[in-house]
Amino acid sequence: MIKGPPDLSYCDILNLATDEAMAEDAKKKRNPIRPSGAGGCTRELAYKLMEFTGQAHYGDKPISAELNRIFSAGHALEYDIIKQFRKHTSDIFQVRYTQQSLWFEKILWPTREDLHMTLEGSNDLVFWSDEWKCVVDIKTKKDKFSSWMKTQWDELTLKLSEMKTVQVIGDTQVGFWVEDIEAFLVELDDPFFEANFVQLNLYATNEEFVKREIDHACIIQYNKNDQRLREIRFLPSLALAEKTKAKFHMALLAADQGDPEIAPRDYMLGSIKCAFCDFKGMCWPTPTDPSEDPLKLYFKNLPKKYWAKKLEDFDDELQADLRKAYEAYRVAESSTKELKSAETELARLMLQEANTWKLKFDDGMVLQAKELKTPRPHITVRKGKE
Repeated sequence: MIKGPPDLSYCDILNLATDEAMAEDAKKKRNPIRPSGAGGCTRELAYKLMEFTGQAHYGDKPISAELNRIFSAGHALEYDIIKQFRKHTSDIFQVRYTQQSLWFEKILWPTREDLHMTLEGSNDLVFWSDEWKCVVDIKTKKDKFSSWMKTQWDELTLKLSEMKTVQVIGDTQVGFWVEDIEAFLVELDDPFFEANFVQLNLYATNEEFVKREIDHACIIQYNKNDQRLREIRFLPSLALAEKTKAKFHMALLAADQGDPEIAPRDYMLGSIKCAFCDFKGMCWPTPTDPSEDPLKLYFKNLPKKYWAKKLEDFDDELQADLRKAYEAYRVAESSTKELKSAETELARLMLQEANTWKLKFDDGMVLQAKELKTPRPHITVRKGKE
């Protein structure tokens, strides 16, 4: 005879209770005009403002019990690493201003005085010493599979170390310095990671922190899989902060007029931001028949599995063309614009001439043709495994 709840496990009970709580929480529409919303699309912010002010309701989208636990665990890990900094580095620098409430400006609605609000938020912590003063944000990050390196964490480390806008700090490959944060974000080309920097840049340019001579900022990433740390330190940009505030005002103007479409889209359909946006159904029209997309039809008819061919499998002329395109690709890795051109040509030769999705070159490097959906549907090449 089963002891305890007969029809549900204790885990089921927790999941069901959490789902109910998340469903109730999703009904509460929160003000998106806050530093944590700084990375949002302007139109997305306008949609959220429409809900917050009660002008529209686009449906509730509660998170799952599992995702809620992921967020909760992330907060616990962030608290733990702050505790470790406080415990082990106190003879070098102090941890100060944890969860410091920061006021930025009053947000005035053009036509409704009852909706006036303030832009404010709270930072994680500050590293403080006589010599250094740095506002810090801790971000936990789940590591994932990499197709050509040990993990995606290692991929990003390599990417940062090779970026033109980044300077490696020391020789451990865990610290990076960014002088021009706006140029860095363009080169980074990661809208979700970008949101972390835009938010922290607001904190770093806050008047109270500037008065305290806090002159730089850093994001510390905490690898939830193996507890590795990575730091991206940067010089704050007042210009970027003003652009962020201008985005908030544009979203508010659109919501004030009751038309979110007045606010510009910051991302294009097919981007990862649009793919996971709660408002994509309202923002973008749905194609009547997505199967008519010639690119999708092209990929539908391709084999699901493919293996790398070797250069010697082809005639001398094609080998020479492939090697020439490959050498151009290798040389152009240091230049984004040239790299894209070389990738396109190499992908064209592989698919149209060599009729292969994967190719192993003389130096052992394996490249594979790959469909990318952003910034538009297109085919390029990426490093792969044999």
